[in-house]
Amino acid sequence: MGADGWHAGTGVKALRFIDRRFQLVDVPPPVGDGGKTLVRVRSAAICSSDLGMAAAGLLDPEVTVGHEIAGMTTDGAAVAVEPVGVCGELCEWCAAGRYNVCGRATRRILGFGLDGGMAETVAVNPSSLVRLPAGVSPDDACLIEPLAVCVHAFRRIEMRTGNRLLIVGGGALGLAAAAVAGHWGAQVSVMARHDAQKAAAERLGATVLESESRAGRFDVSVLAAGTDSAASEAVRRVQRNGAVLLLASFFGKGLTLPGIEFTLKELRLVSSTMYGRGTQGRDIDAAAKLLAEIPELPAAMVSHRFPLDAGEEAFAAAKDRSGGAIKVVIEPEAG
Repeated sequence: MGADGWHAGTGVKALRFIDRRFQLVDVPPPVGDGGKTLVRVRSAAICSSDLGMAAAGLLDPEVTVGHEIAGMTTDGAAVAVEPVGVCGELCEWCAAGRYNVCGRATRRILGFGLDGGMAETVAVNPSSLVRLPAGVSPDDACLIEPLAVCVHAFRRIEMRTGNRLLIVGGGALGLAAAAVAGHWGAQVSVMARHDAQKAAAERLGATVLESESRAGRFDVSVLAAGTDSAASEAVRRVQRNGAVLLLASFFGKGLTLPGIEFTLKELRLVSSTMYGRGTQGRDIDAAAKLLAEIPELPAAMVSHRFPLDAGEEAFAAAKDRSGGAIKVVIEPEAG
């Protein structure tokens, strides 16, 4: 390997987490055998879970990272990719559309268990393809995956039109939640730390709530920041018999809630992970439809775009929220 982390050879470029760094390497080209479809990647976004798992030392150095993926198939179809699917062993969870909680399925998530999309090309199961609606560019369709996380979460709490919703945390997932909830008719407020996040929330039609505000109580608090202070804020702001929805990930640490207040209010704590299939179909297909219906979302959320060979710089930017980073997208065909 050269000093810049690039292997000479005839493979494809890919990003992997090696020696505590995101490095560009040369890997064997993926093969569309075994029924898999090759996707030429146009966009792959950095998720907070990529950063969290890297910090916790949980990323496999032999696996290409990236699970928020969109691109073009070899037959010219514009697609996004659902990075988790059924385990293939007819288990009760996958049969019910709940492959997001199947242990075998989650061990094979693209970007964690299998090679992901921060590469020139990725091989995926045809069942994982999401055809893009008219008007949605594959350069932006990597946002469909985080939108699907929010679709699934709101399906779990059975959110209703007119619900008063507080989102604590103005990162990419919190803003995606604001966009989905607002589009579905909720009254959305966002508590965010950084100016860029606040501006994006307002651009998406949400009300920015400052910490000193004495705003009224909310039906649902969405915890989109993985800190104890955010959890305390979520509990403090929600009304009696309301719900606290866990949307953030807590890598390598627990979650502390103000137990007395939580109990005296008789709150519900609802967790949610990834997405699956409900009575109305796949969450990720609903998310693709939402991206078409919220055309302002990419401009509000995507703060940076980098070519694949600037991957290490892209991850450094994604970590620096004070520098204005919200959603950082890697574009393998750029440059």
